[in-house]
Amino acid sequence: MNKSDKIRELIAAQKGHFFSLDFVKRTTGEKRHMVARKGVKKHLVGGPLAYNPKDHNLEIVWETKTKSYKAIPLESVYLFNGKKV
Repeated sequence: MNKSDKIRELIAAQKGHFFSLDFVKRTTGEKRHMVARKGVKKHLVGGPLAYNPKDHNLEIVWETKTKSYKAIPLESVYLFNGKKV
């Protein structure tokens, strides 16, 4: 099992509960901390995504701070719920 699969599994294990993670943004190289959760459907608009996030090694989550959906690059996650991955 590679790192991305492990992170995907950890996120799925939260079963809709809040979690935190730290990662490096692909676009700027900036370190980012996020509190998020999976399974939020309330704010969906515009139909399905135009791409498959798994093809780009991304996981779509709901970020609590900005109250919006975000795509997390799984290969750059280095902390999950305060634990090194």
